[in-house]
Amino acid sequence: MRLCALFLLLAGCTGVKNGITTPVQGDPLAFAQQAQPVLQRHCAFEACHGRADLALSLYAVDYVRLATGGPGTPLDERVLSDEELDHNHWALAVRVDSPDPEASRLLRKVRPISDGGEGHFDVTTIFSSRADPDYQALCAWAQTVSAARWPGKSTGCAPAP
Repeated sequence: MRLCALFLLLAGCTGVKNGITTPVQGDPLAFAQQAQPVLQRHCAFEACHGRADLALSLYAVDYVRLATGGPGTPLDERVLSDEELDHNHWALAVRVDSPDPEASRLLRKVRPISDGGEGHFDVTTIFSSRADPDYQALCAWAQTVSAARWPGKSTGCAPAP
C-alpha cells in the first residue's frame, strides 16, 4: 500500500476522490470541449461504458446519469452536471499513464493493433486511424494531462497523417 501511495505521489497527484489519490488532470475546460464530446459519440452508451457497473463507467446526456445534478440540484437532462463531468474527467485522466499520450492506456485501447494499439474488446476498433478527428481531439486533451503530470517530458501527439 505504501509503495502504491509513493508511486501516485511521484506521478504528480493533486488530491483525493472517493478515497483514491487523483492524478494531475490537465485542463478541465479542454476536457469538456475536446474529450467529452468524443465520449458522448463513441464510448458512453449502454453497450460500451455507459453503465454504472463497469470499472470504467462514463456519463453522457441521454445515457447513464447520476440520480441528481448534485446535492439539492435537480438533474438537467440537456447537459452533464459538474459532478458527472468531474467523474468522466477523472476516469480518463487516470488512464493517461505515460509522458507520451499516444503510448497511454487511454489511447492504446482505442487504436487498432495494426497502428500500435490494443484494440477494444470485441469491437474491431474505436478509431480506424490516428487521422480520425475524434482521435485527434482525445489525443490533444490527453496531451494536456501528460504535460501537467510530466512537465518538460510530454511528447505531444503525432500529426494526423
